[in-house]
Amino acid sequence: MTCHARNTQNDHEFDDCRGILRRFKDLPDGWDGQGAMRPRPGVIEDALKLLEYWPSELELPEPEMGPDGTVALEIYEESGFNRGGFDFKGECKATFVVIFRLKVIASGIFYTNSNEEILKAISTFKNALLTGDPDVK
Repeated sequence: MTCHARNTQNDHEFDDCRGILRRFKDLPDGWDGQGAMRPRPGVIEDALKLLEYWPSELELPEPEMGPDGTVALEIYEESGFNRGGFDFKGECKATFVVIFRLKVIASGIFYTNSNEEILKAISTFKNALLTGDPDVK
C-alpha cells in the first residue's frame, strides 16, 4: 500500500501509513516465502516516532518491510524511481539517503532515541529532497 501526500484535511492517509507499519508487527519469520525475518525489535516504533516529526511539505513515505527485519520509509517519484528514504536498523539506529539525478546527494546515520538527531536528519533529508542541495536552509 502506498501513502499519498499529507493533507491536513485528509489525515486518514497519514493514519494509513502508521497502520501499515503497525501491521508489520504481525509478520512471522518467512513472511515472504523465502526466509525473510520478522521485524527486528524496535524498528517499527522507531519508524512511528520519526513519522511524528514528518514535515507537511513532503509527501508521505511508503512503509516497506525488508527481508532482513529492517523497516524503511521510502519516497518515490511518480515514475517509480526511489528519491530517498529512511531505514530503521534496530537498537535505535537509522540511516537516510536522498537521491537526485541518480546521485546520492545526502545521507547520514542517526539515533532515534534522540529527538534532536531525528529533527536534524529530517531537516537535511527535506532540504535535499526539495532543493537538490542538503545545505539549503
